[in-house]
Amino acid sequence: MSRFWRRPTDASQCPYEDVDVENQLPLMLAARARGDTKASTVLSVDSMLAPQNSIASTMACMEGPVGWADDDLRWTEPPAFPTLVTARAVVSNVTDMDTVLGTAHIKVAVWLQWNDPRLPDNSRRDVFPADLWSPHLTMSPTKGEIKATVKEFARDIHDNQPGDLYKLIEFEGYIYNDMDLRAFPFDSDAVEFTLSADVCQSKDGRQQNAAFKTDFRLLMQDSKFGPALTMAAKEPCGWEFVAMQLEYTKVTAAQDHCTFSIHLTRRTRYYFFKVLVPLVLTVFLNVAQVELPIGDLSASLSHSVTLFLSTVALLYVVQAELPKTDYRTVVDNIILHTMYVLGLSCLSAAFCARASKNGKEQLAWWVNETCVPSLTLLFMIALVAQICPLLIQRRKAKHALLDRARRCASSSVKREQNAGLANRIIDEGVRDHIAAIKAKPLDFGRPSWLPRPSSNLGMSKCQTI
Repeated sequence: MSRFWRRPTDASQCPYEDVDVENQLPLMLAARARGDTKASTVLSVDSMLAPQNSIASTMACMEGPVGWADDDLRWTEPPAFPTLVTARAVVSNVTDMDTVLGTAHIKVAVWLQWNDPRLPDNSRRDVFPADLWSPHLTMSPTKGEIKATVKEFARDIHDNQPGDLYKLIEFEGYIYNDMDLRAFPFDSDAVEFTLSADVCQSKDGRQQNAAFKTDFRLLMQDSKFGPALTMAAKEPCGWEFVAMQLEYTKVTAAQDHCTFSIHLTRRTRYYFFKVLVPLVLTVFLNVAQVELPIGDLSASLSHSVTLFLSTVALLYVVQAELPKTDYRTVVDNIILHTMYVLGLSCLSAAFCARASKNGKEQLAWWVNETCVPSLTLLFMIALVAQICPLLIQRRKAKHALLDRARRCASSSVKREQNAGLANRIIDEGVRDHIAAIKAKPLDFGRPSWLPRPSSNLGMSKCQTI
């Protein structure tokens, strides 16, 4: 069987997808659309009865890479070494931020745009070769498997330049989100994930191979579809969105890596009313011990122990919302201080009862009037000393991020017209990095051990998945 030539021109002008050059017979289009290369070599009955003028018109409109069959290995190679791929990311969902487990569920849509001059036709109905090269990305760090789904793969008919392609990839799954919880619940967090340009695959996705900077370069930059990075998701429950940060990391690695950081601050109202307020009220109720008879030890102990047990019961109720760490957080310190106050109040009541029994009424009265109020005052001082600096520090950090986002605001009309979350993008140094890539796409950031590409590079050694 001879080689079959691909028709990269408008399907409205050419009624058949492929032509057997030796026998001058068209092939079945349906099999090629399914990506079945074996079935595509079967001749249809209708094609054998096709008039000669249709065959002539089919042969006349063939252009582009003449001589390339759909199963030609050259389709598996990038159109250029390297190919410049423009990317845009939209964070569409951030949920299930688990403080206890340190994970977060994330959903990100990524648009990839590049030009393949081997496909000069702009027709939507043109069927791509199943082995056509395309860039792909991976996400890290992940907890388990991240589901990466190619939603769209088509021509970009909005541009006048032939061969423009785009690909929409949707990433969804759980990622690790390590938090520094020492300031909990007055803390901030940065949900970080990295998109790496370390994979290329065929159009149908059945074949893939490792990719390097010599294959394609990832350019996270604003495009006609919008800014390079957009926060389209609602704020996660219990968190307030501050800003998003984009930066190139591992600059000297073999692939381009873009790290995204979603800066958030925790909403503390839940913990304030469900944990802090009950603990403070418990400590203030403990002051009523000074009005109990000094010699009645059972009444004083009953009062303090009841408050102590109520604090323990509160911990059982809210323990599911508290992080499990090997270090103490702010809320842990407040809980411990509450227990210290109640425990020392019991010891104070026992001391006063013994002193009164031994005839030291004046000492017992002075300790009873001084000890519990002093413990309450120290508790409030410790509470304010722990909370106020954290609130001030968090406020300053938030304003610093917003100031950086304002300085990095793009001058493009689209970025200026987008209000709210879309404007809070920090991309310091990204534009300079992209400009350096465009100036020297093959040499900028390429490690010395990575050789320059040769003509036989590509996905000729792909493994089928």
